[in-house]
Amino acid sequence: SAYVFDLDTGRGAGSIDLPAPVTAAAALGRRVVCVTENGRCLVIDPASARIVHETPGPFRPSIAIAEGKAFLSTEDGRSVHAFDESGQMNETAITGLSRPVANGPFAVAGQVVCTLDNGRLAVLHAGRLTIHSDTESEVMTGLSSRVYDVGGGEVLMQTKDNRLLRIDVTRGLIKHAYRPEIVAPMSATRHGSFIVLGLADAEGRIELYED
Repeated sequence: SAYVFDLDTGRGAGSIDLPAPVTAAAALGRRVVCVTENGRCLVIDPASARIVHETPGPFRPSIAIAEGKAFLSTEDGRSVHAFDESGQMNETAITGLSRPVANGPFAVAGQVVCTLDNGRLAVLHAGRLTIHSDTESEVMTGLSSRVYDVGGGEVLMQTKDNRLLRIDVTRGLIKHAYRPEIVAPMSATRHGSFIVLGLADAEGRIELYED
């Protein structure tokens, strides 16, 4: 079930019976986009507490919101589809990726970002539903398991050898490479002129990198 709450009063404003458990959800304008356990895409209208559209998919449990659309990758990773607030799927899917999507899509600085199964980072033009020119060829490989949005149109991308590549996604350029002291971080964020990494060690340490 999904429950609707009035944020001003904190009171419940209705509930919605869902066809399957939800694995991902994101706000899109006045609606909420969900991906269920069986890969279906649901668009929910909180005002009327009902499902207004349902698309079978199956889709991956990751939703990027950009340019007033919700972007989802198919389960096989071969294409990325855009949905508007009504739940209608745009006729033009983003295809032609050099490899299937492994992680994502994610929204970063108005762009839609995916990591491919060969570790490359693909940046998609959300407005034109095309692949960002030259990005795939300029980004270094290395099987990525996480992408961290650190603000300013930049992400940190973890590679197979535990380096972190700091990438300007609007230009597809690697600006710096970090090597954390022990293991890959569990979190990354920007604080002023520093990038703060939360490390996955027993002591719960953090590392600071000056921008």
